[in-house]
Amino acid sequence: MNLWDIKRIKLANSNFIINTDILIVGAGIEGLLCAYNLSSKYKVTLIDKDKVSAGITSNTTAKISYIQKNVYSNIYKYHNILTAKKYLDSQIAGTNILLDIITKNKIDCDLENVDSYLFASTKKGNKVLRKEKQCLEKMGIKCTDSKLPISFPNLKCFYVKDTYTIHPLKFTYGILELIKDRVNILENTNLIKVKKSYDRYIIKTNKGIMLAKKVIITTNYPYFIKPFYIPLKTYVLKEFVVTGKYKIDKHFSAINVEEDSKSIRFYQDNIIYTSNSNRINNYSKVQESYKKCREDFIKYFKTEPTYLWNNQDVCTYDGIPYIKSKDNLYVITGFNGWGLTNSAICSKIVCDLINKTDNKYTKLFCKDRVSLYYLGFILVNMFYNIKGYISGYLYKNKIIYSKNIKGLKCNVYEDKNGLHIVNSKCPHMKCNLIFNEEEHTWDCPCHASRFDIDGNPLIGPANVSIKVEDEKS
Repeated sequence: MNLWDIKRIKLANSNFIINTDILIVGAGIEGLLCAYNLSSKYKVTLIDKDKVSAGITSNTTAKISYIQKNVYSNIYKYHNILTAKKYLDSQIAGTNILLDIITKNKIDCDLENVDSYLFASTKKGNKVLRKEKQCLEKMGIKCTDSKLPISFPNLKCFYVKDTYTIHPLKFTYGILELIKDRVNILENTNLIKVKKSYDRYIIKTNKGIMLAKKVIITTNYPYFIKPFYIPLKTYVLKEFVVTGKYKIDKHFSAINVEEDSKSIRFYQDNIIYTSNSNRINNYSKVQESYKKCREDFIKYFKTEPTYLWNNQDVCTYDGIPYIKSKDNLYVITGFNGWGLTNSAICSKIVCDLINKTDNKYTKLFCKDRVSLYYLGFILVNMFYNIKGYISGYLYKNKIIYSKNIKGLKCNVYEDKNGLHIVNSKCPHMKCNLIFNEEEHTWDCPCHASRFDIDGNPLIGPANVSIKVEDEKS
């Protein structure tokens, strides 16, 4: 449960059908926008392992902003200023797509125009901030030096105009209202396997077999390893979100440039604070972050937390998302924490690819961005993946125990409801799972798959249950 919880929409058009033109997997912002763009021309089916917008979308802080930490100076460093400018233009285009959808369809999602602040809290961060400002100004963005409007640790900051915030579920439910009569939407439908056969894809789900001419994967982390080798090209960042009552005359949003993200935005009379970000492979730090996040919130804002949750972002080496396509299979991932603007522009690109329409941003997102930095990133990423794999073996938790069932090593947790027995390994790449005491989930320290207490998949890439039945229990 978090700040965004609202009454969910009942789906009338929800029938399992065998044949469809386009199957979209993942009913978050990206999947809904793809369905919105394609459903007037094609027979579209949208499936999700949970409810519509119940995953990463329901945990976002929902900023519509082209200010994204130090992304532009990084792109400049890894590529060139023209690539940085192209990405900036894509984020402004994504903003305009969202605004057009909201205003055209009169979606009541608490859209608010706010100034966005970028700040540094350390001397090292101040150097990064200066580079980012220089890069933005070189690309024609007006950056105004200022102080943060509230008392919060920072050395320097500036702000820009024309950025926004929304209520994420009010937005996605608004899209859902527009498409629910022309798109077949299946909740609690888990993708298990995709296989190409002649001119169609055979899709195995927990509810049966489907056939589709084209498949779009919009889940936060694609379930498969091949053909695009996403585990090598990305890493997962876990961050913690705290909200509490905090009244202020004029709302704004802010984020720092340091590696440990500190993000601020407001919704009605609430402040939303994100901090203590860690690679998922540093699992011991993740557990400590729950406590530290609460403590920091009280220290900085002098108010008690009302909600605390976490989110997981798939990140790329240069800050630009990936769109991969092969034989009518499309994968969109790596939003680096900026899902709204990137969902808007990436959904438009994929739809243009399907419609064989030119899009000036296709090359930016679809082309393999190979460089020495990229190769170095892959090596570093392999190190962290190995670290996560090892940490799964070394991490000890006194409240669970191991048990062998028919030769399979299992983890067991016992509570008032009885025994919860699961496979000790993640089905994605066989990493050892760790029990999350805060949320009572089984978490993978390699690629961030999560399962509920009984082993049902919550967040990918893993997409099958790890529940184990023990006849003796």
